[in-house]
Amino acid sequence: MNFVWCALAVLAIWSGAVESQQSNENLEHVVVETKSGKVRGLRKSTLLKNFDYFSFKGIPYAKTPVGSLRFKAPEPVEPWAPAIKDATEHGYTCVRPTQFFIDKEPQSEDCLFLNVYVPGDVRPEERLPVMVYIHGGAFQEGSGNTDTYGPDFIVEHRVILVTFNYRLGVFGFLSLGTPEYSGNMALKDQQLVLKWVQENIGCFGGDNQAVTLVGESAGGASTHFHLISSESRKYFRAAAPMSGTTFNYWAFSKQNDHTDYAYKMAAELGQPKQSYNELVEFLKTVPADKIYQHGNVIDLLKRTARGVFAPVIEKRDAIQPFIVEPPSKIYSESRIDVDTMFSLCAAEGLTFYMKALDEMYNYDGLNCNFTLKLPFDEAMVPYDSPEYQNIAAEIRKFYFKDSAIDKNVLQEYIDFISDLNFAYGIDKAARQQAAQTNRNTFFYRFSVDSKLTISKRLNPEVHQVNGAGHGNELCYMFRCGAAQPFYDDILANKDDEQSRVSLRTIDNLTKIVTNFVKYGSPGYYGDPVDLAPIQNNQVNFVDITNEGLRIGVNPNAAANELWSRVERQVQDYNQRNAKSTFCNARV
Repeated sequence: MNFVWCALAVLAIWSGAVESQQSNENLEHVVVETKSGKVRGLRKSTLLKNFDYFSFKGIPYAKTPVGSLRFKAPEPVEPWAPAIKDATEHGYTCVRPTQFFIDKEPQSEDCLFLNVYVPGDVRPEERLPVMVYIHGGAFQEGSGNTDTYGPDFIVEHRVILVTFNYRLGVFGFLSLGTPEYSGNMALKDQQLVLKWVQENIGCFGGDNQAVTLVGESAGGASTHFHLISSESRKYFRAAAPMSGTTFNYWAFSKQNDHTDYAYKMAAELGQPKQSYNELVEFLKTVPADKIYQHGNVIDLLKRTARGVFAPVIEKRDAIQPFIVEPPSKIYSESRIDVDTMFSLCAAEGLTFYMKALDEMYNYDGLNCNFTLKLPFDEAMVPYDSPEYQNIAAEIRKFYFKDSAIDKNVLQEYIDFISDLNFAYGIDKAARQQAAQTNRNTFFYRFSVDSKLTISKRLNPEVHQVNGAGHGNELCYMFRCGAAQPFYDDILANKDDEQSRVSLRTIDNLTKIVTNFVKYGSPGYYGDPVDLAPIQNNQVNFVDITNEGLRIGVNPNAAANELWSRVERQVQDYNQRNAKSTFCNARV
């Protein structure tokens, strides 16, 4: 892209030529001119190193998706020039139910905002690498705000960070299976952010040819969706899916068409509809709070969690389709030549134990009747079949040996939940990517148990479980505003062992991530690690532990081999019985 049109705006940040003024609160404001208009941000400093950076929050990137735009792909924001838009505070977060989190952030459908954080020492002639981060939250919750995603530890490594909101739950994924309403609005929001970065990040001193996409959980799966999208790949050079991929069963909705749900919702709200056109008009006008109150969030059954409103495979006649084939087919027909770095936490399932999900942690039920949904698409093996009983017995024996399943085997249970819902799908995706690219594919595991391992800080019941839970790396990568008391404790007690572990982990993890953003590798001349990529189906990985960084091979090897064997057994069963009619054991 030609950056001439915004070159003066870039110079203005660093020279103060456009605007640099001291407010009554002694805050320095800076103004940048984007393609859509000027935005006014603030100069701030980081928590640990007092490093200056520029903060621009709440920049709109799309029109408000209401009325005729609701449940459709986003449209770029209208220019606001010549006005200067205030970018000192976050915009609204997206409308959502709050099944898992205590959430007090103001919500609105007017929520498509992004945030840009720029290292304060960038020179006018520089183009800094850019990290675009997609937040997690089961496709139902969360935002890109600083309550979790503060930029402090990233910008200290001279990387520009972009975070953002995207539509969630029913607003982000409702599909009527028609060309006009084909679903995946959230993924299309994310793609529009990538386009915005291409067009505007040069105005902030960023290099639009050095963009890396990173995300965790549902954000990790989203990152993988963009990795396999030929359209999205135009806008970044590297990708790092964390704790989530398109090969995790929960990355897709239980159903591709939610029309029956929409008719049911209208009827339950006292406005039954008789035709498709009536239904569409209803969906355009019904108040947002009525919609999300009727939105099924996560279906918790048989130790798995899968949402109704999640990505779908769209039909080819969709007006703006995001994905029209399964990931496995895309990989079989494509080479995806992008540097990647996959990761997982050592005890992913630990976090969900903290949430006291009775169905997922129903020990008695599992002990008496060991049945579970198998984490594969098209897993059609009926629960009462001999084949399923043999599979279930093999899984139980692997994790629990001959023990009763109760709280006395909590570690084993957490391992089981972690592998079922996360580890196997992530390993499979990483190996698939490595096999289909001429670029490097890296892998790390996060195992730190220290002061910022939030799941254990909030739930004493799981202290005896080894490793870190789902999302527990986030407050080492970002300054989590909601966890400020934990940072205060670390800074007040720097010499205590756990504080030293926490500070060392922040340094190691952020170096690994920002090195990947800068250089396409987690290590730079051995700092902080010299890690080989996945080669010849061998997963070389670095384990981030309390004791430091440890190099290993094939993490979780025995469990991954088990689930690979089970998946082959399911595929064989389906092939043998392809012409018969069965109840789908996963529905």
